[in-house]
Amino acid sequence: MDTAIILGLSVAVFYGVGTFFAKIVSEKDPFLQWIIVNIIGMILCIVIIAREPQKLQLLQGKILLYGIISAILVVVGSLLLYFTLHKGRASIVVPLSS
Repeated sequence: MDTAIILGLSVAVFYGVGTFFAKIVSEKDPFLQWIIVNIIGMILCIVIIAREPQKLQLLQGKILLYGIISAILVVVGSLLLYFTLHKGRASIVVPLSS
């Protein structure tokens, strides 16, 4: 089987199971879920940067700008996802957000 298919299915499984648990947490407080996700994300970033600090030097010009824009949009999107999971039904929110 093609590696891309296996990786794509893995992404779908992890995203689906992760969103299931996010719905459970978001029912209590969507901001708590958002904070937890971002703390884990920061820890992973620190680990990656500590292992390969030279990659930071490669970020210049438009690539750095695009990375910053991307990060802002992902953070806002995840906050909206958890808030929407708090307000709405996961069976509607998850397929629309995928």
